[in-house]
Amino acid sequence: SNFFSVGRIQISLMSIPRRKLIEIFGTHWHSPEKTGLSRKEHELERIMHFKKFSFDTLILWENELKDEDKLVEKLQEFHNKQFEHI
Repeated sequence: SNFFSVGRIQISLMSIPRRKLIEIFGTHWHSPEKTGLSRKEHELERIMHFKKFSFDTLILWENELKDEDKLVEKLQEFHNKQFEHI
């Protein structure tokens, strides 16, 4: 499998040495209808879950993958960001 698990939640991409992970949310499976939460609430829930394991998390929605320039900018910003402790 190409997925990793952190606290029983599967994630898309992970850098263990940098303690960073990236979640790619599809608009169907991560929709408010499926999760019972708004998109922002669902993102925050995931970010806080992984923070308990000392991972900094970037959430990308599938529609964000279409704008390559914006995606590269977002990934570079996340890569350079320092981890924020709770």
